[in-house]
Amino acid sequence: MINCAANVKHFAADDVLNKINVEGVKNLVAMCERKNARLIQISTVSVAGDNVNDSLPHGKVMSENELYFGQDVISNKYVYTKFLAEENILNEVGKGRLDAKIIRVGNLMSRQSDGEFQINFVTNAFMRDIRGYVTLGKFPVSEADSPVEFSPIDEVAKTVVILSGTNSDFTVFHSCNSHVVQFGDVIHAINRYGIKIDMVSEKIFDDALRDAMTDEKKSKAVAGLIAYRDTDKNRREEVGYDMTFTVKALYRLGYKWPITGDEYIEKAIEALDTLGFFDEDQF
Repeated sequence: MINCAANVKHFAADDVLNKINVEGVKNLVAMCERKNARLIQISTVSVAGDNVNDSLPHGKVMSENELYFGQDVISNKYVYTKFLAEENILNEVGKGRLDAKIIRVGNLMSRQSDGEFQINFVTNAFMRDIRGYVTLGKFPVSEADSPVEFSPIDEVAKTVVILSGTNSDFTVFHSCNSHVVQFGDVIHAINRYGIKIDMVSEKIFDDALRDAMTDEKKSKAVAGLIAYRDTDKNRREEVGYDMTFTVKALYRLGYKWPITGDEYIEKAIEALDTLGFFDEDQF
């Protein structure tokens, strides 16, 4: 059984995230144990959480054989529910009651075949960041070399099928494109498409971000950007992930991730524009 159902809202006022992402998975675990069926849980590399105030060593990344190592997973309700779901599955696997695979996916993006996006693309955290930069018309040049991973959804589906059939000795995989680009490449593609985003200094960007937060309409579009800017109280950075084991496993099983090139990025930008993602009335 492959479970790719989840509520992907990163913040919610009620308990809907817990009901679907945690309790729902517990029900599936119980059913798979009764039926002696293998459970394939689609999770997220976001369970790597955040490194807050340097509580973890700089450069710490999460490997496939790790779940909790002191990272902050509580601040983001979605991440926390996916973390709890994994914890429950791993506990049952450890007790010998459950045969399962946990496949953590990364930045799910448009199909490799035709550039089409999933219908709920607006809930994608990376896409919300892009919308924020478009709203500001600015991007901090200091982050231009930040790595960006694009996992085409159709290619991810292929890896899920492949990894689902692996030996029971291996439980957790990181199904993320091993070929990354830089954020500057994405901004360059957006500019080439005709949407202007200037590369600016940290100060100019932060000033523009603060101004936008005072504007009721713009504040919604840039809210995702503010979460990971340094504040006086907390220094917060996303913990990265390692996918060495999974990449080698996929190569051995005859699969290779596609290389992300300018053509793919530009096709994705065009698809988003066609869907009205960059329209001002959508902010």
